[in-house]
Amino acid sequence: MDKKKQTESVYKLVDLIVEIRKIHPRMEVQMLQAVLYLYNNPNAADTDLMAELNLTQGTVSALMWALADYKRHDKPGHGLVIREEDPYDRRKRSSVLSAKGKRFVERLIETIK
Repeated sequence: MDKKKQTESVYKLVDLIVEIRKIHPRMEVQMLQAVLYLYNNPNAADTDLMAELNLTQGTVSALMWALADYKRHDKPGHGLVIREEDPYDRRKRSSVLSAKGKRFVERLIETIK
């Protein structure tokens, strides 16, 4: 790869980081992985995220609340995810990207094209 193409690739990476920081200045890699997983797997159960991302139940729960509209302890979330409770078992939850979450991933995809 020549220098010009390498430089263009680095600029795309910088643009990608800028887009991510618009949502959260220090977004954790796990948050980004979860959002990307939900983009490709709508209505994924927390157990699916646990298995795919190799995370504990507590970590997935905390990530999903942070990505949703409402984070625990009266802190606002990012509004990227909508949490859904299983009507037959309140212990089970699934998540789907909100319209804002879908736009976020689509901007990331456009940035790297």
